[in-house]
Amino acid sequence: MKGKMMNEMMKIVEMEKLTEYTCNPEYLLQRNKLMTQQGRFMEVINQPYMYGSKIYLEGIGEVNVAHLREHKQLVQEAFDLRMRLIAYWKIVLRRFVDSMALHLRLIMHNLVKK
Repeated sequence: MKGKMMNEMMKIVEMEKLTEYTCNPEYLLQRNKLMTQQGRFMEVINQPYMYGSKIYLEGIGEVNVAHLREHKQLVQEAFDLRMRLIAYWKIVLRRFVDSMALHLRLIMHNLVKK
């Protein structure tokens, strides 16, 4: 049974890899909300004397940015990637839960049917 569940999870992961979520309105809304903070984030990176080493980002929490100042050329791209991952991950988690719940329901249905 455990092996069967692992196979099902692997199938779900493969299906998720093929799915394009950038058109999902929920993804776009979450990503845009997170990306609105990029200007303030870059300001903190570029002006350490005014802001210190930490910033609070809504939806993420407090972030230590002191170590990022050494890599200013990559920070903006890394910020964008991180925000995309955060927005996408919420959708993926929900899909995993939905898929597992549906799979368990199917298993129970098949057990009762036998």
